[in-house]
Amino acid sequence: MRRILATFFVLLLFSLSYALDHTAFFRVLVDVPGWEASRPEGMTVNSGGQRQLTAHREYTKGSSSLSVTVMCGPGAQGAAFFFSGMNDMFLSGQGGSLRVKSLTLQGRPAKVVMTDGGLTFYVLLSKVASNPSTTAIMVFDFRGVDYNRAVSVIRRFPIQEAVRLARGI
Repeated sequence: MRRILATFFVLLLFSLSYALDHTAFFRVLVDVPGWEASRPEGMTVNSGGQRQLTAHREYTKGSSSLSVTVMCGPGAQGAAFFFSGMNDMFLSGQGGSLRVKSLTLQGRPAKVVMTDGGLTFYVLLSKVASNPSTTAIMVFDFRGVDYNRAVSVIRRFPIQEAVRLARGI
């Protein structure tokens, strides 16, 4: 009987650890006053002992647009590269300009990539080098929005809630 209860308990804990899926992150893809928003969408993939979660939502306001994506798992590691491998810089040429700047958003380390076409903010939610499944990042991709307005819009998103959810993966 003890063995059966112990097995049941282990299976219960295992199933609870995988209970969190992409829909949990829909709550951080909030409505933004003045912006039209699509329905959140996403996916959860479990493969080879690794989990990949993606939650996404599109926003528009006149000719401006915003795409917000939360990525958790091995796929987020590439985007998280910015935090360890890319320093602040500015490049300019015939094709346009590119600037990378470090900043902090709601207490989280972030990078913004500014191009002639728009602004993309990468906010690191969590990263544990020994476990790629725990890497999580939130990406805000703006078109037709200036830097100060973009930061103001990002402040409306509950990034600390996304951090809490990412830790539960």
